[in-house]
Amino acid sequence: MSASEADYPEILQLTGRYAFAIDYNEPEAWADCFTSDGSFESNIQGRFTGRDDLVYFCETVSAYCKSQGMKPRHWNNQWVIDVDGDRATSKCYALIIDAGKNSSISSIGHYQDVLIKDKGQWLFKERVYHFDGEIDSSLSDAMKELFKDKPSEK
Repeated sequence: MSASEADYPEILQLTGRYAFAIDYNEPEAWADCFTSDGSFESNIQGRFTGRDDLVYFCETVSAYCKSQGMKPRHWNNQWVIDVDGDRATSKCYALIIDAGKNSSISSIGHYQDVLIKDKGQWLFKERVYHFDGEIDSSLSDAMKELFKDKPSEK
């Protein structure tokens, strides 16, 4: 089955809701961007699967950013979206900017997504963020500590 004209803008709207929800500390709205068994993963923060893990991730990231005086802003560009019926894949570049007092680039990388159209709505089944560049081991250790209370591991 081929893609409808609405599929591409609906997928882009989903990614906009995703970015605003995590940037403005709306954990439930952020988790709503995923299927009930959906997952988010990054090569620095680990994998978070299911609604409880996703809400926890958003809450934890927001609390960490607030404690550091950071205001994250997610920017995505250069989209490649392939739709096959009620399933799609997408990829894009990502730039995460700290709009806080220091106004700096927090992260550069790219997303790779698997999406499912569920009851007429596109949702992430899997969203993987790849940080570009080397990851400092002290940052990796700090992220392990930050996310040590993940609901799925209790």
